[in-house]
Amino acid sequence: MGLYLCVFRGDEELEGVEVGGYDDFERFRATARALDRRIFRRFGTLSADIKPNTHWSPRDAARLARELAALGDELRRLPPRPFAEGRWQEQICRERGRAPASLYDCFVDVDGEPLLERLLGLCRVSIETREPILFQ
Repeated sequence: MGLYLCVFRGDEELEGVEVGGYDDFERFRATARALDRRIFRRFGTLSADIKPNTHWSPRDAARLARELAALGDELRRLPPRPFAEGRWQEQICRERGRAPASLYDCFVDVDGEPLLERLLGLCRVSIETREPILFQ
């Protein structure tokens, strides 16, 4: 099942990120949890439980943006990990001629764009428009 994170104003979609599957997002979150040696203090918004009606408020989006910036700095310093065999991430990176130089580059959205950059963009839209980030 795919996970789509988006910001709407009324019926108009302002921004959206197709993350991949919930399992892909969970791998991303698990990586953050592994780096957070202080029991989710640094990446608490990212690590919060996801339920069917989960959303991040604009205030949450501001916290999440800070967390993602710090996480991105750490991931850029770590070596890349091989993609799990048969996963779509490897194929999409190969199609786009991208070879991960760091762990940061190993997390992409379904279009092959860096996931952290896309999520930061989503946070900016949420903060600027004061609309929540929805999980669909």
